[in-house]
Amino acid sequence: MNLYIVLKCYVCICQVHDEVILEGPTESAEEAKSIVVECMSKPFYGTNILKVDLAVDAKYAKSWYAAK
Repeated sequence: MNLYIVLKCYVCICQVHDEVILEGPTESAEEAKSIVVECMSKPFYGTNILKVDLAVDAKYAKSWYAAK
């Protein structure tokens, strides 16, 4: 997990295959979301060595239900 995410007290509370649910402060949610999208779309040390793009959809909300 990215150091910024850890230092901002985000916790991964659920991961199923390629989906993750993080819990953390709402003040930095937009920043954390952009970092998670970047990490998931370029998982190989900041690059994508695959022949296909890795599309990432990310949202943040007060609850999982609201974000879904």
